[in-house]
Amino acid sequence: MIEQILNALMQLFAIVANVDGENDTSRSFVRIFLNEELDELQTEKYLQIYDDYIKHHHFRKRAKDGAIKRTSRNSVKMLRIAAEINGSLTRPQKQVSLLRLVEYVYSRNISTKENREFIDVLAEAFNIEAGAFKGIMQFVCFDEEESDSEALMEVSSAVSNEQIRHLSRHGFNGKLIFLYLSGSGLLAYKKIGNSELFVSGASIKEDRIYLMQKGSSIKGPVVNPIYYSNVIIQFTQDRINVPISLEVKDVTYTFPHGNIGVQPISFNANSGELTGIMGGSGTGKSTLLNILNGSNEISSGQIKINGFDLYAEKSKLNGLIGFVPQDDLLMEDLSVWQNLFYSAKLSFGS
Repeated sequence: MIEQILNALMQLFAIVANVDGENDTSRSFVRIFLNEELDELQTEKYLQIYDDYIKHHHFRKRAKDGAIKRTSRNSVKMLRIAAEINGSLTRPQKQVSLLRLVEYVYSRNISTKENREFIDVLAEAFNIEAGAFKGIMQFVCFDEEESDSEALMEVSSAVSNEQIRHLSRHGFNGKLIFLYLSGSGLLAYKKIGNSELFVSGASIKEDRIYLMQKGSSIKGPVVNPIYYSNVIIQFTQDRINVPISLEVKDVTYTFPHGNIGVQPISFNANSGELTGIMGGSGTGKSTLLNILNGSNEISSGQIKINGFDLYAEKSKLNGLIGFVPQDDLLMEDLSVWQNLFYSAKLSFGS
């Protein structure tokens, strides 16, 4: 987690913390949160930042201040702090910060009227869309029957709420709730129930909110893996106006010297699907990819994308196929910008 978000969160956590005199009952949550994100040294660093904000925001209160004066002062402070933080974060960082703040408030049962007011002020200052804000609130305070946000999805063995998206996984004792905010691409999830699940070998804790990274997967001993692509397609498939289909029919490839590179192969693939090609070294994986992307012309058969022949109608498919080879094709003598620039020139022929 980057420094700007952590600094913002320490200030936000301190503002809404449950502090009575010098007893901060929310500090333990902050430590747990930091321990899961950082090493011990960095955890102590940001705990100190949190402690400094606690002193700044809470210990300057005057006992003689009346309720009206405190409310007025707090409202002004909320607006000022929200404006300060707003200027230092990008759009995705603002959404992550708001999500973590809502999690902090409701997991610690410190959802006072004042704290809810601050959350509303912060969401408005961050220009969080109404639909995204609703999704964040329903995600953190998930209600199996009442939740109806388009930004939510449930992964379970059976549908329990027809108002949100559902991805079926048989043998799942419990459920995973996902939040997707299309404006920033933020994808978060939390586990409900006692199913044993892991991400990158680490156990997923119940009701703890995690951010799902591109290319990652959630696995369990009795549950089929849940890949990043499985989740994203559930939220984006209704926005694909023209689905893409790949049809490979009786395709073969023979090297110029006569050796067979690819035996007859047929398969279909569609938008949002993840297809893996497995095999040992020298079995033809790279050769197959090179004929699928149009680099090497096939010896027989047909490859069609949305009905267009990859070789006979190649001009109609320009810009549709992307290919990232396993070999490092960067030139060491060129800068990153130059590598990208010349690669683009070669790709687009300009």
